[in-house]
Amino acid sequence: MLACRAFLGASEAAGIPAAGKAIVTYAKPEERAMGHAINQAAVSLGMMIAPPLATFVLLRWGWRHAFIVTGVLGLLWIPLWHAVGRAPAAVAAQPRPHGLGGLRLTRNRSS
Repeated sequence: MLACRAFLGASEAAGIPAAGKAIVTYAKPEERAMGHAINQAAVSLGMMIAPPLATFVLLRWGWRHAFIVTGVLGLLWIPLWHAVGRAPAAVAAQPRPHGLGGLRLTRNRSS
């Protein structure tokens, strides 16, 4: 059980950067701030709801059901994401504002 929890903690570290990449890939530039805000709010909400929910299920039906219920709830996001997601090509086709990229800012430094 300890090894599973350690693996979960190590693999969770990629969740926030992956969500950020998905938001940048799938959302239009004017929608990205809201996407990041919703993502961060959902992460916080999930961290508040999951422990009491898992504890309730654990005490009522046992630890196996706690894993099953929280896992199924996590899988329910797949159809929702599929229903509202856009193809990356549709977002990439949107015109983007021209600006200085991060590399351009540091390319001609005089120091």
